[in-house]
Amino acid sequence: MTRTVDMVKFANTWICDIAPMARLMLEENKEKSRACKVLWNVDVGFKIGEGQYRHTVNLTNRVCSCRTWQLRDIPCQHAISAFYHIEQEPEPIVEHWYRKDTFLQA
Repeated sequence: MTRTVDMVKFANTWICDIAPMARLMLEENKEKSRACKVLWNVDVGFKIGEGQYRHTVNLTNRVCSCRTWQLRDIPCQHAISAFYHIEQEPEPIVEHWYRKDTFLQA
């Protein structure tokens, strides 16, 4: 019983709907996205340049060739660059298991 109370208290300290560690990763990726450049886009995806590297991002399938997005289910810096290019915020794309509602239901 006390564990449940502690979890609710912890969730009430969150400053937004996304878990603190997920929010931290998202903010770090936003910062890293400043170094990325949208080189090319097609109907289904984007080519993102980051220094000497090139990555392919498909926003519809939530896939990036760096594979970080698939591993963490938090948009990587390349995906965030693509979102900013189409003038969208990346926060709504973070998976539901990083959200406060899901945390409280667990």
